[in-house]
Amino acid sequence: MNLFSNLMGTQTLLPIIQANTVTDGVEIAKAMSAAGINLVEVVLRTNASLDIVTAIKRELPTIKVGAGTVTDADILKQALDAGSDFIITPTISTALLTHLSHCTVPVLPGVSNASDILLAKEFGYKEVKLFRLHYLEVRHF
Repeated sequence: MNLFSNLMGTQTLLPIIQANTVTDGVEIAKAMSAAGINLVEVVLRTNASLDIVTAIKRELPTIKVGAGTVTDADILKQALDAGSDFIITPTISTALLTHLSHCTVPVLPGVSNASDILLAKEFGYKEVKLFRLHYLEVRHF
């Protein structure tokens, strides 16, 4: 299993790109590249997102670009077809983890509780993305 941390290297944050047009997405990526950021996540929340992944890969080949907000097998296939260097999910399920287990690129499964962490571990993941608990209405943890 490819570890996401190997992609991160010495980069200490993973910025996201959420843009409504390919032009905007590429311009954001160019600004990040100029600032020394070489790893970015394009969240798949707009109609242009997959095209943005492809365009960044084409126009800025030194940047590693991944797809975030991957929630099912269809989106996963589209993200990989677009050229994603890694995959990030906002949540997990047995079905999603089964599909992710066939990925040749690093995957960072999203978790929000101990059950999610255990499920990801059972599928062999050593790294996860922890989503903040306040989204779950947990105020004091």
